[in-house]
Amino acid sequence: MAAPTDSAMDISSFFSGLLNEKLCPNHLNVLKSFTSMLRRQEYREEVEKDVFCSLWSLLSRLREELEASGEGEEEGDELNLQLMAECFRAQRNACVQSPRNQALLSDLSFIDESLKVISLLQRLYLQCGDRSAVALDPLRCGLQFLGNMAVGNQLCKDSLWTLSLPHLMLDLLSGKDEKVVSYASMVLHTCLDEEKVEELAKPDNIPLALRVMELCRTHPDLDWTVLIATQHFLKSSALVVSMYSGISHLERMTLLELLAAQLGEGGGGDSGIPGGVAAHLASSFQTGCRAVLALASGSADGDEEALTVISLLDVLCEMTSDLEQFMFLQDHAGLLQATVGTPQETRHLINFRSTRDNEFLKSKMIARKQWELFLEEMGMEGKVTRQQASKKWENLKKKYKDLRTPKTGSGTESGEVTVATWQYYDLMHEVLGARPAIDPSVLVSSIQEDPMVILMEIVEPCNQAPPTAASTPVHPPTTSIMRRRSKTVAELLAEEALQEQRRHEESEAKTDRFLDLFERMVNKL
Repeated sequence: MAAPTDSAMDISSFFSGLLNEKLCPNHLNVLKSFTSMLRRQEYREEVEKDVFCSLWSLLSRLREELEASGEGEEEGDELNLQLMAECFRAQRNACVQSPRNQALLSDLSFIDESLKVISLLQRLYLQCGDRSAVALDPLRCGLQFLGNMAVGNQLCKDSLWTLSLPHLMLDLLSGKDEKVVSYASMVLHTCLDEEKVEELAKPDNIPLALRVMELCRTHPDLDWTVLIATQHFLKSSALVVSMYSGISHLERMTLLELLAAQLGEGGGGDSGIPGGVAAHLASSFQTGCRAVLALASGSADGDEEALTVISLLDVLCEMTSDLEQFMFLQDHAGLLQATVGTPQETRHLINFRSTRDNEFLKSKMIARKQWELFLEEMGMEGKVTRQQASKKWENLKKKYKDLRTPKTGSGTESGEVTVATWQYYDLMHEVLGARPAIDPSVLVSSIQEDPMVILMEIVEPCNQAPPTAASTPVHPPTTSIMRRRSKTVAELLAEEALQEQRRHEESEAKTDRFLDLFERMVNKL
């Protein structure tokens, strides 16, 4: 078959014959010629409706044949997939800067049919394993076509929104192919407006919004999802409130980082973030501020929650600095009390522990009861555990000891906390300063070798992840045991002390960050 000329009549004849013939590679070449001609704007505006009708029929035929063949498993399906990709390229080119063709393709139900094909291709991509790559090209081209259809055309946006959300769009954003995820994000961003963002806050649609936030955290270089979050999501109080309660602490920190970036771009003017979002963040800070007590408590979840509180405080400080639209936070009920509450609770903890020193030293059981009593008095049950309160006390003791006997050669040029600047030093000195020793010395040399202690040290988790190519090789268990048994108790204790010191330093850095922010917040309020 000869390639068609530029005349609409020849193109129409080509499609009429194509629909009644067995498909072959020559048909693909002719279709590519048609796609190429559609790049010329003068030609795009001359294509008649009958040609687009034939193109729709071809796309529909290809979908039905692929469904009947078992979705990509029979001979000839690869050619069908190539033809599908070329149909989408032709449709994509036809819509470029052409409201006329957007309207024609919409009237001919191209959006509906294309979404059916894309859904089929998504299933094929997930099912075919090593052969799944053959479905990627038409899948990507189909999403590009939908993006071009929606640009500047409200009717197409509304139609896409109705037909693809939330399930198909969620499936596409959950795929492994980065280009598919990027193109799907582009389509979603193009369709969104204020009304549609409010719809995402509904229970049936919220998983899609949460997936976008997850992508912002795991794929920060994916521009479309960041634009969706900053240009649309953060402008809806209802959606932010719904998302905040349904995401992890890591994703909350991502959301707060995006809020901070958006505030920074506002230049002191209207940031576009509604007051309802600021009010919810203030309430969330009031509810969770005690999580800072869990820093370095040995719980990863506790640290993540505490870091979320610090991020919350950072955003609140930014909001109350120069932005008039958030000045109402200065009158927010209980915010100031919550902001200064954590240091006050720390002082209460110090006083409580010091006045009941004899009780705490009687036995571990009595000490646990005392910490439970403290939490009950402070109204912290369910918010802070007794282990976290106990760890906080140990951290305070360690900080006091470090400041009382600083390391040789240490200075304050980098802004380290000192005796003069640490707000709890005087109180801790009243409690511990008169004691002959803060922590009794451990005479390692007097400890006898105990094989049971060493055996306890060599137990390793059974679900250890396999090493990567870049990681340190994991020695076989026998080698590990021999290596551990060759060490003395003194060496093992020294290793444990070093690890504890590192954990402590990390904890102090986080705590210092919180205290700095808290002081800024108090000054503003």
